[in-house]
Amino acid sequence: MHWPWQRRARQLAASQRLANAVVQEPAATEGHEARMSVPRVVCIWPDVLALDPTQRYAWCRCGLSANGLWCDGSHRAVESSPGPLIFSPKRAQHYWLCTCKQTRTPPYCDASHHRLRPPSR
Repeated sequence: MHWPWQRRARQLAASQRLANAVVQEPAATEGHEARMSVPRVVCIWPDVLALDPTQRYAWCRCGLSANGLWCDGSHRAVESSPGPLIFSPKRAQHYWLCTCKQTRTPPYCDASHHRLRPPSR
């Protein structure tokens, strides 16, 4: 969980990850290790990023990526895991990108994180 006063640090970290966001061929992985039924929740707060409409981005749908928002090919290690969502924004502006992977309008946040409940013990 991130607190409001940590927003600037999150924005800096997100802008650093944005450099890795431009679509490149992910590294290949060997075999399938497990089955995936629902995406892993990485964070419950969306990231606000300025995206360039001339670039294509690979948004991670499985939540296994070490890059957080952006696909690094980790889904290949899990059987029946969804691949990345390749997208280009319509115009240059700031976008709220979903990190909980529960959105109904991927890759954009639709406040689905408000419906998430903490795991029971």
